[in-house]
Amino acid sequence: MNEEQTKQNFIDTKLQQAGWDIRNKNQVYKEFPIHQNGTTYYADYALLDTDSKVLAIIEAKSDIRSSREGYYQALNYSAGIEQHQDFAPLVFFSNGKQIFYCNLKTPPRQIKTFFSKSDLKRITTLQKIQQPASNPKVDNNIAGRSYQIQAIKSITEGIDRGERKFLLTMATGTGKTRTAMGLIDVLLRSYHVQKVLFLCDRTALRDQAFKDGFKQYFPNEPKSLIVSDQTDENSRLFAATYQTMINYLDKFSSGFFDIIIVDEVHRSIFGQWKQILDHFDAYKVGLTATPVDYVERNTYEEFDRREQDPTFAYTLDDAINEGYLVPYKVLLARTKVQIQGIKGRQLPGHLKEQLQREGKTPEEYNFEGEDINKKINNKDTDRAIVREFMQNSIKAEDGLPGKTIIFAVNQLHAENLQQAFEEMYPQYRDFAVVITSNVERASEKYEDFKKSRTSKQNRVAISVDMLDTGVDVPDVVNLVFAKPVLSEAKFWQMVGRGTRLCPDLFGPGEDKEYFLIMDFGINFDEDHEFREPPKQPKSLQQKIFESKIDQMKLFENREDKQNYNKLKNQLLEMVNNLPVNDETVQYQEVLDEIESGRIFDNIAVNPYEKLQKVAPLMRYYGKHSVDELRFLEKTNRLKSQIIQGEVDDTTQDKIASDINALARNISNVEQKQDKLDKVLSPSYWEDMEFGQIEELEQDFTPLMKYKVKTSKDILVTDIQDDVIERRWIEYEEGKQMPSEKYWKEFEQTMEELTSSHPVVQKLLGGEELSDDEISMLEQELSSNEYRMNLDNLRKAYGRPTASFRQLVEVALGVGDMPDWEAEVDRLVEEFIKESNFDSRQIMFLRVLKSMLIQKKELNVPDDFYSPMVENSLGIDAFDKLFGDDEAEEIKEFLEKFRLG
Repeated sequence: MNEEQTKQNFIDTKLQQAGWDIRNKNQVYKEFPIHQNGTTYYADYALLDTDSKVLAIIEAKSDIRSSREGYYQALNYSAGIEQHQDFAPLVFFSNGKQIFYCNLKTPPRQIKTFFSKSDLKRITTLQKIQQPASNPKVDNNIAGRSYQIQAIKSITEGIDRGERKFLLTMATGTGKTRTAMGLIDVLLRSYHVQKVLFLCDRTALRDQAFKDGFKQYFPNEPKSLIVSDQTDENSRLFAATYQTMINYLDKFSSGFFDIIIVDEVHRSIFGQWKQILDHFDAYKVGLTATPVDYVERNTYEEFDRREQDPTFAYTLDDAINEGYLVPYKVLLARTKVQIQGIKGRQLPGHLKEQLQREGKTPEEYNFEGEDINKKINNKDTDRAIVREFMQNSIKAEDGLPGKTIIFAVNQLHAENLQQAFEEMYPQYRDFAVVITSNVERASEKYEDFKKSRTSKQNRVAISVDMLDTGVDVPDVVNLVFAKPVLSEAKFWQMVGRGTRLCPDLFGPGEDKEYFLIMDFGINFDEDHEFREPPKQPKSLQQKIFESKIDQMKLFENREDKQNYNKLKNQLLEMVNNLPVNDETVQYQEVLDEIESGRIFDNIAVNPYEKLQKVAPLMRYYGKHSVDELRFLEKTNRLKSQIIQGEVDDTTQDKIASDINALARNISNVEQKQDKLDKVLSPSYWEDMEFGQIEELEQDFTPLMKYKVKTSKDILVTDIQDDVIERRWIEYEEGKQMPSEKYWKEFEQTMEELTSSHPVVQKLLGGEELSDDEISMLEQELSSNEYRMNLDNLRKAYGRPTASFRQLVEVALGVGDMPDWEAEVDRLVEEFIKESNFDSRQIMFLRVLKSMLIQKKELNVPDDFYSPMVENSLGIDAFDKLFGDDEAEEIKEFLEKFRLG
């Protein structure tokens, strides 16, 4: 395009899109004459105010010339016009490909659109009355803490230096929103900004900023939420989510906002959301609670910062040390099932029978601790977690746990935990509620949880992802991690849910001094530092992705361009459909390289290494259901085998088995009946080709949701479980071992004895054993390297009343530990029968029995004076009911329930 074509085909169109009437010379004056030093020059465009003053000029160049060639020419024109009016017009210049803008105070910068008339009037008005941004005093009623003032000053001083992008990293609970409001206030009063956008990635955060920020601190400023394409242009303060803004970008010119504040910026500015920041020419301030070390390099780059050098940083340790946040204590706890897993031989009889009817061997169904709530749901594990929480959490004034967030593995796990609360504590209706994005009225439930302090309802929120970050509930005193967290950055943000101060929480003058983290997910180590999670098994998505990489390599070696390109497109589709989250943003640079296709065009780059680098992220690829993924993993495995000429019949059989499991009474399946019969015939699998499997995938992958479920797809059990305290077993002077490891050593020892020890063999054979034979085995094990005596084994298993024989049978998998409730009931009833207690003494013992069932071990004598006892029998009931001899008798009896 020559210069004239640039004007007609590009600039005119862009001006019209920004609301200018290019046919109205009172708005857009083309070839505007400028009289300067006796010479007349002509600006390509002058954009006029209603009083005919020139708001801006535009200088055009042909597309073969740089836009910047018009820069100094435009500056001269602006200076010439200033001689005839009370301000210098703003400057734009374009070559039909790019638009540049200069406000005459900072260097020119590229923008997306021309500014509207209202944009230009606002900017020129502000520039006339602007004062240094750092001049106004920060309003202490908005942001009165010294570090908040320092953060604001760091930004305003940068603005005075001509900087336009800023990054604040501030620990959760230190008042990022209030700091942002304090900054807005200063910039409004110094006339640097008039239109403000607070941008969030969640509706709850948007509403929180609007209500707790704009409404509270700027009651007289016009404000609005952006929820549609209808925007109140008279408003000055706006709040919106990325999801809304991305849909209505074309409704806004690049000059509509003066400042954009981006909340939780570390997870939000990549992928398609980055278009929002790129669209607007405004001051940009990124807020994040992610510690400096975990902020992704691309985030620093987006805000023109050197790596690990934000504009201002205020850490969790800083805030705790200065008394602005409360510290935490950690209770590490795991249940026996979480530690030892569930072996097939432990499955309930009805499940074993079901598996056997399906021709499957129950003993093959072994689950590790990390499989709980993923591959198998064990109801009593959830009860054990709830019981531990009810016993050892921080309590409110009413003796019940204070406000709590429980982080669950998934929606089903959250519902199971809620069910455990309802079963065990039916007297507390709605004490624990599930608050996830999958439940109806989730936002209302969150508000109920946030508001309630003394009510017994909505005291405990069980959540999956929704309450991990960005929620502000100061009276939370317990966080329960019922799951492992794979990202350390996310983990510390979750910890931040409990760090906020809360004065008078436990009564007048009784402030929140710390909060408790109950960790069932092995997120902390013994020093209360974050423990790097063990290497995770590959997801089905990753296995499929890696299979396609291998297939692509093989086709490249064979120079099969058609199949090579087909696989390349499939891999690109998977990469392009990854969501933006805390983990994927850390790989944004390589993801951008892959998405652009550059890795395939550069001979200096190995594309397979780049693809392999992002393969673990594929677990976030959510296009298919689990059943579909299982099917695709098998078909892709078979495709790789076909290319290599090493077809495994087992893989074929598994694919055929999946297809055979489809429910025939579903109409979608009936429509494929002919193909289904063909696939299930032996001849179909003879001389199998790559293309056949692709057709198979297309036909049957969408039908996998109609597969008749088998017991292995999901198992629900109710195997007895208890929390095993993390205690050390001292099996010899100076030698110790963690309890779970000690129990595993015992299981291994018993396994080794199955082939050689006559007593163990008799046990396995179901034969009767004499007391002498059991004693002989106990003596032998007591004298081995680990001193496996009864006391040590009881501690390791976490069962104070277990007999040696019971422990041996459990370790061998030939017996189960008696139900705890039944065992406590039996022992207490026997104790009562053997003694001569009166009715109120018996009532006291029955209350103790209930406490024992719930708590597993009593804290003697403190629990004798617990609210549960005193509510039933009055204050100091133990002292009033029992004499010294009887009291000692009771304490001696309770020793049965002590673990060492």
